[in-house]
Amino acid sequence: MCYANIMVHHVPHHGMTLSSSYETFLNLWFVLVVSFA
Repeated sequence: MCYANIMVHHVPHHGMTLSSSYETFLNLWFVLVVSFA
């Protein structure tokens, strides 16, 4: 779970770009998968 939190908190540093938005989506999905795992 700590890894997921690091991933989520790392996103804002990329700035408002398509890449960061895509990474944010992946990170949120990752957190959901981990929480249900």
